[in-house]
Amino acid sequence: QDLDDVVAWADAQPEEMMDASNIAVMGFCYGGGKAIRYTAERKPYAATVVCYGSPLTDVARLSNLEKPVCGIFGSLDVQFPLPVLDSFRDALTEAKV
Repeated sequence: QDLDDVVAWADAQPEEMMDASNIAVMGFCYGGGKAIRYTAERKPYAATVVCYGSPLTDVARLSNLEKPVCGIFGSLDVQFPLPVLDSFRDALTEAKV
């Protein structure tokens, strides 16, 4: 609900102050996983930045996304090993994101 409230606030601002059609959602760790799920499910017109968040690999859900996704992960991170990140990248590619 908090993110919905922020987007609603942005939408209510005068156009000369803010272009709410060009927003991005960014999250770190737990928030990174939430960011990709939020944009895929509720705000597909928002760009997404995932910093060490749980990747979403469901192609059907990712295909809702209309804007770019940036994933930032460490290659030696044991929480999200390379095969998981490869699956994330492959799912984004298959979803044409």
